[in-house]
Amino acid sequence: MILVNNIEQILHGEKKAIIRAYNISSNNVIEKVEGIIILPENPQNFFSTPLNELPVLPFHSISGTNDYSAIYQNFLTIGNYKIVVQAIDIFGNKSNPLTATVIQTIGPDVFEHDDTIDFAKPVILNAKNAQPHTFHDYGDED
Repeated sequence: MILVNNIEQILHGEKKAIIRAYNISSNNVIEKVEGIIILPENPQNFFSTPLNELPVLPFHSISGTNDYSAIYQNFLTIGNYKIVVQAIDIFGNKSNPLTATVIQTIGPDVFEHDDTIDFAKPVILNAKNAQPHTFHDYGDED
């Protein structure tokens, strides 16, 4: 049985977060607990990231408990990250997966990476040539 800290964690520019899995138990010896990070998808792409290309997050046992934790340090892009956590015993049996959510509120968005003054380009009103800019995300700072 796995209980993941399924309360949403909200980051405001921090790049890392701790994910915890509680009360992990099994009839057999647990070989590993791991999570797959489902990244915020780019809505401009028609296909999702293949499963074999998603980051795998190894969890480590917390001494003296049935709990495990992991730290993921690449919450870089604005959006919702889902962490799907499973325990696997020595016979390869997998627990039912549970998910945790981490929401990044600050950083580049998935459409364009110019949300900082270093990369932003000015919007010139009444220019001769049209300028491609989008203001689709709350807080987008083109």
